[in-house]
Amino acid sequence: MKYKRGIRVFSMMLSFALACSCLSSYAGQISYAESLTAVHALAAETSDPETAVPVIVTLEADCLLSDGRQSDYLCTPEAAAQCNVLRAAQDTVIAKLTALYPPLHVDYRFLTLTNGFSCALPASLIPEAEALNGVRSVSCSPVIEYVPDMSDALNIGGISSFYNDTDCRGEGQVIAVIDSELDLSHPMFAALPSEKQTKLTKDKVSAIASGVGFHVNVSGDDAYYSSKVPYAVDYLDQNPRAIQNQDPQEYHGTHVSGIAAGNAYQTD
Repeated sequence: MKYKRGIRVFSMMLSFALACSCLSSYAGQISYAESLTAVHALAAETSDPETAVPVIVTLEADCLLSDGRQSDYLCTPEAAAQCNVLRAAQDTVIAKLTALYPPLHVDYRFLTLTNGFSCALPASLIPEAEALNGVRSVSCSPVIEYVPDMSDALNIGGISSFYNDTDCRGEGQVIAVIDSELDLSHPMFAALPSEKQTKLTKDKVSAIASGVGFHVNVSGDDAYYSSKVPYAVDYLDQNPRAIQNQDPQEYHGTHVSGIAAGNAYQTD
C-alpha cells in the first residue's frame, strides 16, 4: 500500500527553563479508545484515510527517573549508560515500526520522565503498532486549545483558590516552557541574586549535556544562560541562540514565561 506522508508541524521553537530546568518531555496519557478515535478524526480531515497523523509511542521499559530517582541522577555516568540501553531498546521498536511503515520518521525521543518517542503513523496501523513487543501504548498527540483572553486565566485556572488553600506560590520550583521566542534581555529574566541557591547550575547542565544529553546537539556552555535561565535552546536550528521571529510583539514564549516565573520589576 502506498502511503502519503502528512507532516504536521508542532512549533517548538525555543525550549527554556526558568530558575531551574525540566529535562525531558512528558507524553500525556489518554485511553487507547480515546487515542484511536482522535487519530481517526485527524485522518478524516484529509482526502486520504491513510495519511500519517502525529502520535506518541510509549514503551513498557522504565524511564531514567523511575524507581524514585532524583534529577541529580541525570548528571551521573550510570544515567548516561542507562540512556544508551534505553535508546537501543527504542531502536528495536523503531525498526519494527519501519517495517510496517517504511516512511517512518522519528521526531523526538523521550527518556527522562517517560520512555518513548514521537512520530507519525497512519491510523490503520495504530493497532499493529501497539501490539508490538515492548510497546505500552500509541497515543495521538493531543491538540491543545487556549483561552485567548488572559483576563480570565486566573479564575479559569482557580489560581486564587489554590493560593488560599495551599499558601504555595511556586517559589523554588522547576519550570520548563516550550514556546516561541524568549527575550533574554528582558528584566523579567535577569540573573538571580548571587546568594540565591538554584537547583540547576552550569556544571550540572554541562554534565547532562555530555552524558544523557538534551535531545539536541548542544553543549553545556551553549545551553546555559544564567542562574535565572539555566537552559535556553532553539530546537529548530543548529544555532542554540537562533532567532526565528524578528517581531518582539509576537514573542509568545516571553509572555508565557513572564507570567509563570518572571522577576517582578518596576520601570522608571
